[in-house]
Amino acid sequence: MKKVLSVAMASAMVLGMGANAFAITYNSGSNDTASWPKGFAFEGSLFVTNKDGDIIKEATTDINSNKAVDFEPGDVIWMPLYADNQKVYTVDGAVENGQDEVAATTITLNVAEQGQAKVGEVEVDKNGTVLPFSYTDELNKVVYYYNMVKPGNKDGWRYVELKSGDFTTYANGRQASGADLYEKVEAHTVKEEVSVKVAPTLSADPSAFSAGTTTINFSSNVASLSTSGMSMNGSTDNYSLDVKLSADNASKVLKDTDNDSKATRYLANEQTVTLKFGEDNDRISDNVTITGSKETDVPAGTELKDVTIKVRLPKVAGVDENAGTIKPGYTNNVNVTETVVSHGHYTGNIDKNWSINLIEKSTGVAELIEKAELYKATAADYTSYHKYTDEIAPNAVYLKITLEDEWKTTSSETLKYYVYVANNKSNTQKTNEVWVSGKYANTDVREVSFDWTNDASKPGLWKVKEGNGIAVFDFADKAFFSVKMYEGETMYLDLKTAYDKAIAGEMDAEADSFYKFDNTNANFARTGELLIVSNDSSLVPYQIDEDGNFVAVDAEYVENYAVAHTNQKVNGFVFNTKQLGNYVLSTEELGEEEEVTEEPTTEEPVVEEPVVEEPVVEETNKPNPNTGAEDFVGLAVSLAVVSVAAAGALALKK
Repeated sequence: MKKVLSVAMASAMVLGMGANAFAITYNSGSNDTASWPKGFAFEGSLFVTNKDGDIIKEATTDINSNKAVDFEPGDVIWMPLYADNQKVYTVDGAVENGQDEVAATTITLNVAEQGQAKVGEVEVDKNGTVLPFSYTDELNKVVYYYNMVKPGNKDGWRYVELKSGDFTTYANGRQASGADLYEKVEAHTVKEEVSVKVAPTLSADPSAFSAGTTTINFSSNVASLSTSGMSMNGSTDNYSLDVKLSADNASKVLKDTDNDSKATRYLANEQTVTLKFGEDNDRISDNVTITGSKETDVPAGTELKDVTIKVRLPKVAGVDENAGTIKPGYTNNVNVTETVVSHGHYTGNIDKNWSINLIEKSTGVAELIEKAELYKATAADYTSYHKYTDEIAPNAVYLKITLEDEWKTTSSETLKYYVYVANNKSNTQKTNEVWVSGKYANTDVREVSFDWTNDASKPGLWKVKEGNGIAVFDFADKAFFSVKMYEGETMYLDLKTAYDKAIAGEMDAEADSFYKFDNTNANFARTGELLIVSNDSSLVPYQIDEDGNFVAVDAEYVENYAVAHTNQKVNGFVFNTKQLGNYVLSTEELGEEEEVTEEPTTEEPVVEEPVVEEPVVEETNKPNPNTGAEDFVGLAVSLAVVSVAAAGALALKK
């Protein structure tokens, strides 16, 4: 369980480190320059994120408070730096869930003459030039656009500008451009089938049908029809009417509803349409469809060929979760060029001459800190953590302490370090010195099961919480290990199968595969059975000992071996061992080195020359011995302290 973090200012005892302490100076990692800020110091509250980037909300602790934290492998401690007269920034356009990378792809779009494009088509002018266009990928929220102003700025959408080299035009299936997209044509007629839906209206109440006075208007009074010759179906309260339209009337309906050129002729056959009346019988409730054809006379000239365009959509980079754009601060909701506070998070540059000076005094181990760095927060950092801490600010500078991400034992150690930041070009410019202390332990311990196969496909720490029995570990179906285990027993298990070129080069036969077990703290109380999976019985297994020697393994090749607690049957080499080691499967037996017996040689006697003794001159100025200690005062780093206590914490996702 995570616990709450505590920090305190370092006192004069920082200068009185024990002999076991060691100091490390990290440069800033920057190529920028900056003046030393006024009032530059560690202030505010520390906060902690885990190796997955999730913030540990309850680990946020004010400097000089007296709370505690349990650190876990891979944790990152954020220590904020403050200064006078600092700019304030905000974040716009945050993407709450992040966006995946979009792979490059090619699409084909139809091409139409200018002014005649339909949805999803691209237009060309009379010279065959592709006009500005855009294509929208709704699934990935990407807008691709060509030769036009950016077509929008919607939050969460990505916009990619296309270049002329990103597309190719084809005419009649062949690559073409310019005037080649058009062809000369003789005068001809184009005929196509058409249909139109119209809403007929009544000139009088339907009850007038009986008197033959009601007129049905289809379009522009094209059909002034009485009840004469009409068939009426149904009761007088709810009925339909079959109306016969002449060919001329049907053609006129088509023309009146399609404002086309004078060169277009509309043709239709005589047809009957059924009119359905509403419940009150004072209106026609449904539209009716009139069908026919139109003929268009095309004069001699040029027309667009069957033209398509293949557009190569480039790869679109992914967007980090909660990313946005850092902009200058806001005053009274008005976007201004710059906002400055008298004292706040330092948001300036990190000078290349600044350094982090750190002394680690962790107990029982050499070091638990992987690295220390001066880091400028991004928009993604801000939008990820600002709901949980006020100490995250856009462009703010932090000292980030990253802890080692691997701990192979259930025991814990005390992490403790002293740190400050300083200017290497000055003897006086440095921040306050602070110290951090806490309990460092691996809380991700997996329970060993005696009833099921234990999935050891990923590195991890295992413990038998209660009882004893035969445990079976499955290393991603590449190896299986069965062993008797007892309550309280712990071990760290990991298998790497990468091909080792260096070792393979030392063999006088070809290496087929490697199996390197991490045996840290994995000394089993009983001998177990190891099965290395292989479908090639001709291979020869060897163990590589600590000195790099190849030791033959007394292994038996088995087929259809039934793995306990599973339904699996595998082939491979099985043998007994108490400690998992480093193995290689060779394509043939390795030759043994022959012993060469050297014949004794007779040494000729050596005649010694007489030695003339010189008078001894006593040395008066002896150099001081080098103790190996480093002067912490000359280091450039500030430090925060954390002590250990017990309080639960919650890991919050970005």
